[in-house]
Amino acid sequence: MIPAGEEARAILHLKKGQLVILIRRAFYRNGKVIALDEKILPYQRGMPLMEVELKRASLSEILAKKNSIFAMTRRIRIRASLASDFLSKNMHIPLKSPLLLIEERVYQAEGETAGFGKSYLIPESFLEAEVSF
Repeated sequence: MIPAGEEARAILHLKKGQLVILIRRAFYRNGKVIALDEKILPYQRGMPLMEVELKRASLSEILAKKNSIFAMTRRIRIRASLASDFLSKNMHIPLKSPLLLIEERVYQAEGETAGFGKSYLIPESFLEAEVSF
């Protein structure tokens, strides 16, 4: 749990000082990072989260623990991006390297954003691979 940053506050409609749950995972092939995935959920006291489930579950599966999966919708956007300082350091790639960015937002039935995620992929690492997020 961390304090919600500016982006999380705007997307999740949170107030300054509210907490979010940040789940960050790295995916490896042959000992090299090929993707970095992060999901951000608003923290709610008593929300059941199991560490083992977080390692494998998709954003929709995590959110289904508190909402009906049938009452939620997902929007996915795929675009090009460049590696920031953080991504460069954690993915062991040069600064401003081209990346494939998959952004996901999950909405509740009322239209409120229930959570969001970003997956950064090194494009040439996925020419012959399949990865499930």
